[in-house]
Amino acid sequence: MRLPPSLKPLRYLIRLQPFVNGNFSIFGFMEVEMEVLETTSNITLHMLDIITKNDTVKVLASGGLEQRQVEIKSQHYDPVRQFYVAQMEEKLMKGKRYTLQMEFLAYLNDQLYGFYRSTYKDVDGNTKYLAVTQFQSTHARRAFPCFDEPSLKATFEIHLARETWMTSFSNMPLAETRPVKGQKGWVWDRFERSVPMSTYLVAFVVSDFSYIPSTSGEGILFRVWAQSSAIRQAEYASQLGSKILSFYETYFNVSYPLPKMDMVAVPDFGGQGMENWGLITFKDRAVLYDPDVTSAKSKESLVDVVAHELAHQWFGNLVTPKWWDDLWLNEGFATFMAFVGSSHAEPSWKKMEKFTTEKLQKIFETDSLESSHQISLPVNDASDISEIFDGIEYSKGSQGATLSFCLQVVHLKKLPLFKDLRI
Repeated sequence: MRLPPSLKPLRYLIRLQPFVNGNFSIFGFMEVEMEVLETTSNITLHMLDIITKNDTVKVLASGGLEQRQVEIKSQHYDPVRQFYVAQMEEKLMKGKRYTLQMEFLAYLNDQLYGFYRSTYKDVDGNTKYLAVTQFQSTHARRAFPCFDEPSLKATFEIHLARETWMTSFSNMPLAETRPVKGQKGWVWDRFERSVPMSTYLVAFVVSDFSYIPSTSGEGILFRVWAQSSAIRQAEYASQLGSKILSFYETYFNVSYPLPKMDMVAVPDFGGQGMENWGLITFKDRAVLYDPDVTSAKSKESLVDVVAHELAHQWFGNLVTPKWWDDLWLNEGFATFMAFVGSSHAEPSWKKMEKFTTEKLQKIFETDSLESSHQISLPVNDASDISEIFDGIEYSKGSQGATLSFCLQVVHLKKLPLFKDLRI
C-alpha cells in the first residue's frame, strides 16, 4: 500500500468549502508541487472517498518564467490500494519539479475520521454542527488527494470557506479573510504557510465555538475552544496547557516552532486526544473541568492527556518516524513525558513516583500473554496500522523510548531529570 518512491511533495495549497449546515458536501481544490526523485511516467497519490473532476486536472512543469503544461494520457483510481494515478504523455525527469492541480468533491462523514461532522445540543436543545479533522493515521486522503505517508513532509497553505457566523482555524494562524465571490454570507479564511509536516498532522475545524485565550511563557498565543455553554470549564485546561508548553520548551531546550497553539474540545471524537501540530483536538469530556462535578481521577486524566499531546509537538511532530512500524517511538516517549509534564504542572501529585506502578507493572501483565507482540511491528495495509495503537506501543514503548533517550542524551546532562544519573 506504499506509494512509489519516485516523487516527493514539497508544497501543498488546499482550498475546501465544507457545507457544514447543508448537505455535508465539500468542494475542494488541491495543488501540490513535487520533486522527481526517479524518472517516472506516473503521478500516484493516496485518495479515498473523493470524486475527482478529471477535466480540471493539470500538471505543470516548473522552469523559466512560465510553467509548461504536461499532457495527461489517462487517469484512474485503484480502490484496493487507495491510489489516484495520472499517467503522463511524457516522462517526468529526475531532479525537475512539477505541480499538480485538481478540483474534487468530498463528503463530511459521520465516522469520526477524515474531515467529518460532529454535533452537539445548545442550551435551547437545538442541534449544532461543526466540521473537524482526524487524519491519523491514514485519513488525510479522505479530505484531499495527497502523499499520505509520515515521512513525506511538505508545507501546507490551507484555505477554508465558512459562513460568516462561524469560525475556522487550522495548524497555523489566520493570515486573511475575504468574501467568497458570488456567495453572500460566506468568506474565505487563508492561513499562514506551515512548517514542513506529515499529512496526518494537518488539521482544521469549522465551528461556532468560543475560546479562552492565554499566553505561554515564551509569548505563544494559547487558546482553548469549546461550545459556548461549556467554555468556563476550559479555564483549567487553558492555564495547564500554556504552563506545560512553556515548561517543555525549557526542558527540551528546543523552542516550540509554531506561533500559536489551539486546543479544541470536540463533542464527537474517537480517542482522548490528537496531537495535530498547533491544533490539538480532544474528546470534550477529557479536557473540560468543573471543580463542583469533576472527580479527582478525571482531573488527573485531563492533566495526563494534555501533557501527552503537548509532548508530541516535539516527539512525533518535529521529529517523526519514517513509517508506522515505529509508532512506539511517538507514543512511548509521549507517554513517559506526560509524567514529567504532569509533575511540573501539579507537583503535589508526585506523578513520577507512580510511573512504575501505572505503566511498567501493568504492562508486564499484558506482555506476559501469548497474544503480546514486540513494540516494533511491520505494517503495510492501512487497516493494520490502527490495530497497533495499544498498551504495548504506549506503556511498554515508554520503557524502550525512555531508555533509548537516556542513552543518547544523559552524557550531555542537558535534561534536569537525568543530571545525576551515571551509566
